[in-house]
Amino acid sequence: MTVKKIIDGLAEDALQLECGSKSGLSRSSSDMSTESGVKDKNDAATELEQAKEVVNIIANDVPKVKDAIDGFDESNTKMKNQENDYPERDQWGNHCDFFLSCLGYAVGLGNIWRFPYLCYKHGGGSFLVPYLSMLFLVGLPLFFLELGLGQYASIGAAKIFDRLMPASAGIGWGVVSISFIVIIYYNLIIAWCLYYLYVGFTTVLPWSTCQPWMSSACFSLEQNIACLNSSNFQSIFYNHSCVDLSDVCSMFSAKTHNETHCSYNSTSFLDIGKALDRKSASEEYFTNQLLGLKEDSSWENLGSFQPHLLICLILSWITVFLCLCKGVRSSGKVVYFTALYPFVILGVFFVRGLTLPGAINGVMWYITPEWEKIMTIQPWTDAATQIFFSLGVCFGTLITFASYNKFKNNCLRDALLVGFGNCTTSIFSGFVVFSIVGYMAFELGQPVGEVIKSGPGLTFIVYPQALAKLPLAPLWSFLFFTMILTLGLDSQFGMTETVTSAVMDQFPQSRRYMKTVVFSVCAVCCIIGLPFCLNGGVFMFELINWYSALWSTLLLAVFEFVLVAWGLGVTKYYDNLREMGVSTGILSWYFRCTWKIVSPCLMLVLLVWSIIQYKPCYYEKYVFPQYIQNIGFGISALPFVPASVLLLVSLCKHGSSAFSTAGWRPSH
Repeated sequence: MTVKKIIDGLAEDALQLECGSKSGLSRSSSDMSTESGVKDKNDAATELEQAKEVVNIIANDVPKVKDAIDGFDESNTKMKNQENDYPERDQWGNHCDFFLSCLGYAVGLGNIWRFPYLCYKHGGGSFLVPYLSMLFLVGLPLFFLELGLGQYASIGAAKIFDRLMPASAGIGWGVVSISFIVIIYYNLIIAWCLYYLYVGFTTVLPWSTCQPWMSSACFSLEQNIACLNSSNFQSIFYNHSCVDLSDVCSMFSAKTHNETHCSYNSTSFLDIGKALDRKSASEEYFTNQLLGLKEDSSWENLGSFQPHLLICLILSWITVFLCLCKGVRSSGKVVYFTALYPFVILGVFFVRGLTLPGAINGVMWYITPEWEKIMTIQPWTDAATQIFFSLGVCFGTLITFASYNKFKNNCLRDALLVGFGNCTTSIFSGFVVFSIVGYMAFELGQPVGEVIKSGPGLTFIVYPQALAKLPLAPLWSFLFFTMILTLGLDSQFGMTETVTSAVMDQFPQSRRYMKTVVFSVCAVCCIIGLPFCLNGGVFMFELINWYSALWSTLLLAVFEFVLVAWGLGVTKYYDNLREMGVSTGILSWYFRCTWKIVSPCLMLVLLVWSIIQYKPCYYEKYVFPQYIQNIGFGISALPFVPASVLLLVSLCKHGSSAFSTAGWRPSH
């Protein structure tokens, strides 16, 4: 029994004694009236009054003693905390730190290099129908769900599901492992940006024309025009020099027709550009100079390390460490620049793009609807995938960010603002991208569909090629690659914070050594990522990018919905939201339906469809060997290892109570 319980009991006894003394006084008075001669009435009353005073003294002093004991216990607890307890988790400096971190994390490279391409692929403006539909049916429900979970429990993704239901402990480590895998290769993109920024500090961008070290397929429109003008349209640019058209056509047993075609007869013609398999100078620069990819590069011949990539990769991890070394206290201030700067540059590029010749044609390609294209399932699955990964759900980052919030923060408002802000940025970036692509198509004399690309090809090939043609090209190059750098850093900050937070939540004593933890995570990831700097390192990049997140995140998202909506219960989760002062209002039935039925069912459909549509991983025309594909399947399965192992451990440890949600509570 504790001292406090003893004192509490003593206080109750004293109060009972006081009450008893009063009743005793009345009883004694009546007894004395009937039993005269036993004691003098006045003496008995005096004794009882003295007893009453003693009781009052005890009753008055007990609270003082109790307060003293409480003060002693509190000071003793503080002393123990100083000796044995762990530092408290950080909190955001203010709400803007949290909001901009979420916005910067959600608005990433996918908004710039994937969404515009999907619009072109699936019917231009008509693609907005499946895109916005998937925002409401999948994106917003899961985004709000994760923000609410993290804010209520005030603990990171690795430990939150253990508290929610012991049997689900592995889900947290599953999403953390996805973030860990992704940050290893994602930082390579930041390294590429750093290299382009460095080589762009020159009067003439190095990818603007074909250089002697580039392959014979390199083609420069400016150099080709110079050859045509100097030879009266009798020679073209090929293999770094002006070559007579007749010699070029003779390579294919044909005759000269004009500067773009050879002829076999009066009705059969050969397109010279396609026959020579031309590549732009920017593509040659990206492939041969940046990546160092060789013609004989393969998984069996990955080549040697590229010094410039090694230096840039190390610098990129140093940048991440410096921005995260103090946790959210430092990253929350950095995002004021990294989250807002891309919007400024997008606006600048939008204004500049609209002034370029051919820009309007590109924009029309972007917004013209083709309704028949959205009548198939592919646009809807692509829209769901884009929304899912653009918002960054099921990576543990949103839970981690929200865990640093104040308990009474309105996370519903944040979810709506970030969700709509992300989609608006995607739509706006489409205008920016297609204005530049339209200009490129005009310059090259090609249809927009032959110029637009998706992924790194758009960022490091098409855009640099367009920038090289603008006046003050180095300036535009600097602005563009700093924008890509900040977009990448925001996402990298969020996922790295997820991993470091998981370590410190698992080992709370490590919070005293936050800089060491952050440095260790960055160092380990940097070392693991060094093979990406080989000549064939882009093969590893593509393999992990292909297999790391798609299937595992979709399935873990289904587990999250089922766990909260059916395991914990929507009603109880709404009670948690009300505790935090969050009211869903008229959206109550919308979230109830999406959490319990609509969203998990759509996730399962998307998962099944992605499995049906599976294609082996490849890079350009090189399809990776089957044993490499098997490694990719292993990467996809990694997040389920902790989920399975911890489920078995929990069942052995807790039995049927492993499926109980009785331990779900806020940390405070």
